[in-house]
Amino acid sequence: MLSVLVSFRNSRDRASRLLQSMFRTFRHWAPGDVEFILIDDNSDPGQQIPQLLGGFRQQFAAGTRVTEFLFREHQHYSRALAYGFSAARGDNVLFVSHDMLVTPDYVRTLLAVAAL
Repeated sequence: MLSVLVSFRNSRDRASRLLQSMFRTFRHWAPGDVEFILIDDNSDPGQQIPQLLGGFRQQFAAGTRVTEFLFREHQHYSRALAYGFSAARGDNVLFVSHDMLVTPDYVRTLLAVAAL
């Protein structure tokens, strides 16, 4: 299983584009082949990051594990990801920044390199 970890802090537009790219990339994966650990690192309420994460969860078939952590205090990037990493169940872990886009070729290449 692949665990995909993302920490978000504000930047709603970037977060939305990333989540859309992740959905397009992983929508055909079997529920047991991927899990998502999504972390809101105390974003401003006006950014509505928790709502974005909930919408992302609803797009996937039942059985796809989407775990959300909503911090009440700012943890900073490394600490937030360390917390998410402790919850990861996958044999492979992919850390994704909120300002990236994820494509099928990108994930295939990373998994191929990891298998070497």
